[in-house]
Amino acid sequence: MTSENPEEDVNDVLEILKNEKFLDNDIYKSGIVAIAHGNGEDENEYKVIHPGNFNEKFQL
Repeated sequence: MTSENPEEDVNDVLEILKNEKFLDNDIYKSGIVAIAHGNGEDENEYKVIHPGNFNEKFQL
């Protein structure tokens, strides 16, 4: 997903994860939400927003 204002739109994404089920699974508990920071190439770094205790390097 892309966004012009990812820092603002992440709250909407988190609300969807909290309130919607996917194949009867709670995706809020298992999902990772991250924002890409970088030049748009393959070498983007990601800031993980959710879960708050995620402490690994996030890569696509």
